[in-house]
Amino acid sequence: MLIFVGIALKGSIPSAGLEKFPWTIRVVGPFYYWSMYLLKWLFPWPLSPLYGRVFFPTSKIDFVMILHILTILTITLYSIYVIRKRPYIFTVWISYLIMIFPFTGSLQTGFGGADRYTLIPTIPFSLFLGGVIATLLMNDRFKKWRFAGVGGTTLFLTLLLIRTTDQLPVWMNSENLWEEAVHYAPFEPIQLNNYGSAFNEKKQYFQARIFAREAILHAPRYADGWLNYGVIDSVCGYPEDAKKSSKLLYIMIQL
Repeated sequence: MLIFVGIALKGSIPSAGLEKFPWTIRVVGPFYYWSMYLLKWLFPWPLSPLYGRVFFPTSKIDFVMILHILTILTITLYSIYVIRKRPYIFTVWISYLIMIFPFTGSLQTGFGGADRYTLIPTIPFSLFLGGVIATLLMNDRFKKWRFAGVGGTTLFLTLLLIRTTDQLPVWMNSENLWEEAVHYAPFEPIQLNNYGSAFNEKKQYFQARIFAREAILHAPRYADGWLNYGVIDSVCGYPEDAKKSSKLLYIMIQL
């Protein structure tokens, strides 16, 4: 096990480099993620534990992708058009685009990220929405919109409360979380590997070995997967298999 710990400290190799993705994903991908995270802020359903790249629909520029592109371009052009009268709209929108950009697939950081990565970039939206609601409540010019604003906000928060309550069992422990993730994305190596790690923590080594092996079968160059698989092999009493995993992991790190 110490061998694997030492190798892990030296570095790791991602399952696929940025250069291996088609140019269409690298160029068009940001528009998809900008749009997706905006929709998730407006209506964060179903509070998914999955990683963003799971949701990328296709490497082709289809009708859905065109809608994502047009949505982002329209909002961007509008924020520029009203920049003198309403500079806060431009500030909020550009801040969001810049902060979420590292997770849109055009940089080496990769594609997407868990929901928690979207919290900070969407804070400007929340501040803007709070200002809009405050204006509706305090300005007599918008008196007729007060009921609609308060009612809509109450309904929205109620729906989120219901969904949050429904989601709480998933977040109770690692096993529940990654079981849910594997259910929605059964072929994703990250989910499979983490599910195996959850079993390993509970000393359910048979299940842990199965899911760790599935992770490296779906992503043979997934270094974290080989690390986890080797550790589990050593615990389960398969020293030869653990040594093989150690050698493969070492070779990948040297490349």
